[in-house]
Amino acid sequence: RDMSASIKRSWDHEKGVERFSSSTDANTNIKGKNGPSFVEVDNNRYYSDRFYLLSADESELNANSNCCVCGAHGAPPTLNQARLIESLDLEAVIVGTYTISLSFFKQRHPKLRQVPTLVLHGDKTLRRQLDGDFSPERDSYKKQKRESDFGLESGSGSDSDIDISSVPVKLEEEPPEEAWFKFQREREEEEVGLNLPECWYLSRVQTTYLPDTYLMGAAKHKQNLHEKGDDGIIILHDDSDNENSTFTYQGVDSQTLKRRCSKRGVHHAKYWLLFEKSGSLIVIVSTANIVPQKSIDGIWLQRFPAGRSKRTNKFSRYDGSDFGHVLVNFLQHSSDAAMAGDALPEEFLNHYLGMNSLSDLQHRYCFDDCQVHLIATVPGDYSGNTIHLSQNHHGGKSFLYGSQRVADIWNRLTKLSSPWIPPSFIHEHDRLVAQPTSLGGFWSRENIIPLIKRYLGDDSTSQKKSLIERLDIVWPSHDFIENVRKQNDTNFPILPMTDAPKPDQMQSSGIGFVFLSAKVFNSLDLSVISRLGKYHQTCPLPNRVPHFKSYARIFEGDDYCLRNKFQLKGKAAEIFPWYLLTSACFSRGAQGDTMHQMDNVQHMVSYTNFELGVLFCSRLEQEKHISNRIYCWKPNECSCQQSQSNRPWVHLPIPYALRPVPYVAENNDDVCLNSMPFFHEIDPPELISVGKMTLTPWGKNHAQKAQNIISLL
Repeated sequence: RDMSASIKRSWDHEKGVERFSSSTDANTNIKGKNGPSFVEVDNNRYYSDRFYLLSADESELNANSNCCVCGAHGAPPTLNQARLIESLDLEAVIVGTYTISLSFFKQRHPKLRQVPTLVLHGDKTLRRQLDGDFSPERDSYKKQKRESDFGLESGSGSDSDIDISSVPVKLEEEPPEEAWFKFQREREEEEVGLNLPECWYLSRVQTTYLPDTYLMGAAKHKQNLHEKGDDGIIILHDDSDNENSTFTYQGVDSQTLKRRCSKRGVHHAKYWLLFEKSGSLIVIVSTANIVPQKSIDGIWLQRFPAGRSKRTNKFSRYDGSDFGHVLVNFLQHSSDAAMAGDALPEEFLNHYLGMNSLSDLQHRYCFDDCQVHLIATVPGDYSGNTIHLSQNHHGGKSFLYGSQRVADIWNRLTKLSSPWIPPSFIHEHDRLVAQPTSLGGFWSRENIIPLIKRYLGDDSTSQKKSLIERLDIVWPSHDFIENVRKQNDTNFPILPMTDAPKPDQMQSSGIGFVFLSAKVFNSLDLSVISRLGKYHQTCPLPNRVPHFKSYARIFEGDDYCLRNKFQLKGKAAEIFPWYLLTSACFSRGAQGDTMHQMDNVQHMVSYTNFELGVLFCSRLEQEKHISNRIYCWKPNECSCQQSQSNRPWVHLPIPYALRPVPYVAENNDDVCLNSMPFFHEIDPPELISVGKMTLTPWGKNHAQKAQNIISLL
């Protein structure tokens, strides 16, 4: 419904209610007859019940055939995010990213130079770049060694309240991704930091948290709480009547700075909040940082109209309509983790959109028709396996994050009186496929099984097949990356099999998106190494390095019986009870490290990163139910016209093979790899023939040569 019907605002008489009108135009959130909402760009519809691949260049636009636009029987549909943003009439923008290239941001999105934009990032070197204090010599890769390389997405671990602009950042304190982008900046000739638009604000989000809190910044906003009129209608105060007024901000308050604790992690979430002048909000969740795109990335988007939720029990939802509450909680955590003196989302929204607090965000837009579940991860230690939003001893609310939230949603959807996921859609051998682009260290059977249980749910008690055998970790081989390198840079020399790529070589050919070091590999348990499978690109697009990250439950039961029971027309190569598109890689900081407590049946899970993803859940409530949908890969009949034919199959344009060829033979008692996984570094070089690296073809050859030399002495 129209926002103006329920909320009085100070600008309505002056600017008119058309600011929040629900009129329909070419780019409006239109809902199909029986289908989900979509956003239209260049006459192409992008539906909110699925994700898309980001187009790397104009040549990939509309690559799909005219007869199939879903990608089931042709090239996957791709979305050009720059074209989307250029087509919108925007009032303000909030962007979340890990790393950012300011020159690329300015060039890629020229329209945003006139739009107030707040960038929440995790880039430690950005401030020194803006201050002109970026020293390649001080940060030289060749002179540094990563002593804490085991957590690929771990941060500095230093006191988060210290202004690092004056503190030399040692490379060993950083995750590999940040090191690669440093070298990209070293080659940038133009200093763009001095020419940023005045309406752009850059805030670094550190990995800090406030223990035992819900909306951490609530205390400091008491003076800004909504006022209510005599009829109980909320009155929002607008401070943005003067569009040219200077935006002044205070940043994190002193009490929050004193109370917050620090984690060794990074702000790794990638998202966009696009506030339209029409009053709607477009939310984008993707896997792409704001850097030149030379990789495969995924993107999801949905437009939410102005209005209020019609739901009453907001803390017992299971259909994704709690999207706004989860988003606000995530932004509040981000606000309270911001570097001292940087602008906060609530201050930005107050000045440019007249919101008194972040809570206004969930009240101003209607999230009832959200097609996905928002999966947020924030730093901190959190208990609970299946309780989603429960009262805690402080009388507030307690959120679940990451894999805990996935476990809770699964529990709810399978335990409903009319479950979305019926027992016939669950099998004891269902597989968990993890496809990250960075592997963290020290994974063992003991700490990985609790994670598998959270993802696979309470049914994961199969006696015929151990839990860890139901896990596949999809990882690119050295040969795959080498082929991509040769295709994208014909002059690039083929590396000898004994060498690992150098930093400048990685970036020049766009390879710096996949991270596994020899140190990390040596720290992995053999049971985890045995679950590695080869990444193979399946989509008919030019081969690119994956930066796409996903986790999926693949149904291993009898799909014939399932189709008969629910009278489903057609079939698919693979079907998923759920599929997760996310920024989270396979590190303990991103996935959560389980901490067992003797006196507590609820396990505590510790996270160090900010991550964000969207969960696509299948729905089979009853025969021929209009809301039924099955997420799948490669249905035998195109799902483009499903709203007209009432077919439940929703094809997801997954860019990799879901049944990867293992690096270790299934029946091989010795864990010996038959191909070389891709390593972004082997430093020092001697590690090639040390520890578990000797299980790889390169390591085995080196060890054999060393043995031959010794035998000749």
